[in-house]
Amino acid sequence: MAASVGQAIPKTAPVWLTAAVRAELEARRGCLKAPLASVFVGGGTPTALGPRRLADLLAMLTPWIDGQTEFSVEANPGTVGAAVAGA
Repeated sequence: MAASVGQAIPKTAPVWLTAAVRAELEARRGCLKAPLASVFVGGGTPTALGPRRLADLLAMLTPWIDGQTEFSVEANPGTVGAAVAGA
């Protein structure tokens, strides 16, 4: 079940969404060159995932990042707070 523009992400979305990202990263493992220069997480307000799922999502990138990798995470002010920002 996908959310359309302006709709809240369904409560079940974090489970299937993070599983889909994990599967995609595994499928593309041979194509990604570490370390990545930058990572952009967006398209559907990823901060709506909550701090735990957002941290899980970012942790999946560990094999391809280093201390110089730039991160950008799209955020909606209505879904971001201290806990999400800390993820």
